Amino acid sequence: MELPGALLSFFLQFLLLPLVPALPRPMNTRDDEVFAPKVMIISMWSPEAAVWHERLPDSNLGNLSSKIIHAPGLSMLFPCATCTEDGGICHITIGEGEINSAASLMALMLSPKFDFRHTYFLVAGIAGVNPKLADWVHLIWP
Repeated sequence: MELPGALLSFFLQFLLLPLVPALPRPMNTRDDEVFAPKVMIISMWSPEAAVWHERLPDSNLGNLSSKIIHAPGLSMLFPCATCTEDGGICHITIGEGEINSAASLMALMLSPKFDFRHTYFLVAGIAGVNPKLADWVHLIWP
């Protein structure tokens, strides 16, 4: 008997999710440390994120790979947020699709590791939108 792909995927996730906490992960932040970034950059996929990680150090604003923060509930493909050394600028890749991005953003916003009360959110992505129909950059004000 062959299971449909979606059902097989569900069962694999159900069986493998309990093993995630046992995976090795870099721990370069204290568990009780709370980050209050001035700017949170949100990318949808790896090539968009790479631009920020490669070019931000050249601007003298810091290195986005200085701090790695794991928060429960983030995408398994992108399980952490990254911040500059002073925590003033942070970045997260939330994944493609409505469900991935909604779940990752909800996990990020509910994480006790962040204080977003005074944070500007910059959603930076190409999104595949016709530029005649949408803006190039959207800025969400708190």
